[in-house]
Amino acid sequence: MKLTPPTPEDVPILEKWLSDEPLLRLIRVEPPRPDMPVLTTIVRLDDGAPVGWIDLFNIDPENRKAEAGIAIPDPRGRGLAPLAGKKFLTLAFEVWGLNRVTARILASNSYAIKCAELFGFVREGVERQAVWRDGKFEDVVLFGMLKEDFEKKVMRRGTGSTVHPGRFGRRAARADAPGASGSPAAPA
Repeated sequence: MKLTPPTPEDVPILEKWLSDEPLLRLIRVEPPRPDMPVLTTIVRLDDGAPVGWIDLFNIDPENRKAEAGIAIPDPRGRGLAPLAGKKFLTLAFEVWGLNRVTARILASNSYAIKCAELFGFVREGVERQAVWRDGKFEDVVLFGMLKEDFEKKVMRRGTGSTVHPGRFGRRAARADAPGASGSPAAPA
């Protein structure tokens, strides 16, 4: 499994995934803010086949924080979410220089909640009745991960990093970092 920037060849599959209304209703809490950068990576099998995507959106370079979401709709990618999430968080904290990543998940999406907990996110609260979905209001569970939490809980090491941190520019993430793309996509 590897993470890469989207390529022009990925456009048809991304369009297919982003037009899957049941998938989007499950994973989308709110669209990303149009005035803030979005970074998309494609989750690929070792043979290069795309099976999903991970977004970093509402990127706030000044405060070194962003929201994240993951979707792996291709059945060949089953079970890859924990590894893809760990690789992506490593990029977010150690290469792109973030200090905080937030995940906002619909309370009914128990699989995504389990994944966030497996990734080491801390449940920080609930936004009660925050989203109108299927004719009713639904709660959104707020999760947060700090760089120090990631290093201690997920990477199982002290606060020192072996990767030199990059920085986000004012407009977008470093385009030369592994897995980086400034291409907008729907939040996962």
